[in-house]
Amino acid sequence: MKRKLEDFISNSEFKFWGIVISKLVYNHTRSFIAKRFDCSEAYVTQTTQKFEQDGGYYDQRLNNGGHNKKIKESVKEEIKRVYKKNPSSTSNQVVQKCDAIGIFLSDRTIRRARSEIGLVPVKATLLPSLSQKNLAERLKYCQEHINDKFSNVCFSDESCFQLMANKTVVWYNRGEENKPVLSAPKQNKKVMIWGGISRRGKTPLYIHRLDQKETVNADTYITCLEECLIDSMDLRYGEGMWRFLQDNARPHSAHDTKNFFKDQNIRVIQHPSYSPDLNPIEQVWAWMKKDIGKECFDNIEDLIEAIEDKWNELTIKFQNKLIDHHCEMVEKVLKNKGRYV
Repeated sequence: MKRKLEDFISNSEFKFWGIVISKLVYNHTRSFIAKRFDCSEAYVTQTTQKFEQDGGYYDQRLNNGGHNKKIKESVKEEIKRVYKKNPSSTSNQVVQKCDAIGIFLSDRTIRRARSEIGLVPVKATLLPSLSQKNLAERLKYCQEHINDKFSNVCFSDESCFQLMANKTVVWYNRGEENKPVLSAPKQNKKVMIWGGISRRGKTPLYIHRLDQKETVNADTYITCLEECLIDSMDLRYGEGMWRFLQDNARPHSAHDTKNFFKDQNIRVIQHPSYSPDLNPIEQVWAWMKKDIGKECFDNIEDLIEAIEDKWNELTIKFQNKLIDHHCEMVEKVLKNKGRYV
């Protein structure tokens, strides 16, 4: 018997029978039916299973008055398990995995569950691939320093800052006529800064003026160490009583630089290649760029002033927190056989 749309009790019932007919009569795919009726693939499966069980319609909203049901803890645990196994899973993929074990959820429920569980989206950190040689170096470093508290170590590194990092977000109402516009400098000039942290305090900053075509090489690096490292660490620890950690950039490992360390009796810790995760000052750069990257500067002088102001905010307490975390990282990387954690 033919029936008109208005003969159905509700749109929910119309959707129910439409799904049943599309699946069991016309044998359309789940994805096709889900798109056609604006529902999840799990709901398509649940609807057809309900019909095959007793041949009747059932309005799922009757049990909860049309409102969202409270998500069971067992369901949340299953969702957490899926995301722990594959953190990049989409809500639709989670729906399918839950569907396979008899837990029928919609995309919307998955998104709500993620929020209740406390899962938040983050951009994955890009780290270089590790060769067997790299893994061996990382393991050696961790084995040598597993019980090291790094109480007299200066961790150093360089990082670039530019006039506009393009991390500024502007919110506006769609109903407004004029969409906000951000102005950008014609030339996005940048500087490279060098700094060091330790449990007793930080070094002064050294600014490499890349905007003035200054070259970063062994000579400029040695000048940086002479002006900002030696006196600063001697004052905090005493002459010859501290150690120095740097990465393996060319200016750091140049022949002249090695001779400088030897002449100055500076004990350099051999740092493994491709291991930014094993240098706590990397977290300082991230902390600084989080705020500075939100601004667009008109000139290099304003950018340098902002960098120096942020560096001055760096406290000994925060430096010790980062170094304590480094000690934990050494242990974790060792347990993970040299791989990133």
